Amino acid sequence: MNSSIYIFCKRDAICTQYPDDYTWEIFTKFVEQASADSQIIIHRERDLMYYGYVRKLDVVGQYVGFCVLLNGVMFTHINGLFPLFEEVVADMVSHEELLNLKGYDAQLSLTGHQLKDKQREVGRISALIREKIKSQEPYIEILPPVNYALEKDSYRTFVYSDEKEEFIVEAAAQYGYTSIRKSGYCDAPLLKELRDACSKSNMPTEHLGFDHEKEFYPIFPPSPPAASWNGHQHMFSHPFSFCGRIRRLEYWISYFIYYIWIFLSALISSIILRDSDSAMLLYCMLMIPGVWFMYAQGAKRCHDRDNSGWYQLIPFYRLWMLFGDGERRPNRYGFDPKR
Repeated sequence: MNSSIYIFCKRDAICTQYPDDYTWEIFTKFVEQASADSQIIIHRERDLMYYGYVRKLDVVGQYVGFCVLLNGVMFTHINGLFPLFEEVVADMVSHEELLNLKGYDAQLSLTGHQLKDKQREVGRISALIREKIKSQEPYIEILPPVNYALEKDSYRTFVYSDEKEEFIVEAAAQYGYTSIRKSGYCDAPLLKELRDACSKSNMPTEHLGFDHEKEFYPIFPPSPPAASWNGHQHMFSHPFSFCGRIRRLEYWISYFIYYIWIFLSALISSIILRDSDSAMLLYCMLMIPGVWFMYAQGAKRCHDRDNSGWYQLIPFYRLWMLFGDGERRPNRYGFDPKR
């Protein structure tokens, strides 16, 4: 199936697209006609069919959109395009090049980069859309003749519904513009997980407590709120927290720190106290923060492999924690710490 892929967005009342050509007028109309959070707008121009998707972002006035341009053929399964494009939006957020999540409420917004400055990412997104469009090949038919009784700017609007799909397909072939609005929830499962991870990472720590379904999280004094959150954190930024993910290198360094602390605790105990029982008691007290630190780091390393922190109690599993690579994508515990 021959197709052309376009990506466009609107930020601060300015629309940009890639590739940048004559189609900008069409995509500007797509954005102007978008009234729902998630909307598909189809435009027919002679033998060309433009299948556009416009997603309203959480920041007022911001949109991101895609368009698949077909020549001489049309889709007969319009509703299948909604989950397809929603997955692409989630994928963009996971890579954080053009879309990201900000703040405690995990607002979906543009990063501020221009499409022309992120050609590699744009090319990756285009290839992803083209690959996903292959699943729609069984639903492609030859485009019927143009209905010259209708003006080229004629417009028809529908609300997303499986029962109306045959009418939508027929209208798309006849009218100049056909709009399908989707109200309500429009996040792909991956995007929902990313929002949950973002909200959890930005939650003030005094709200953390025991999670009866997963594992316990320690309670600490609240940390100052961050202005925004993009999934990145520095090494050892929260060494005593059981939340989030750490990379393999940080876990290795944690082991060295732990054994140095064992040596120092034993040395301090033997120097300060001559009595063996008192020295052992002091040694045990000094080891409490060390053990806490090691289990907290271990829990985050388990999270990096998308496992519960309790996995570190499994015999020999720490070898996997030391040598096994983490997931190179966001998971339910947060973003990839290597990014």
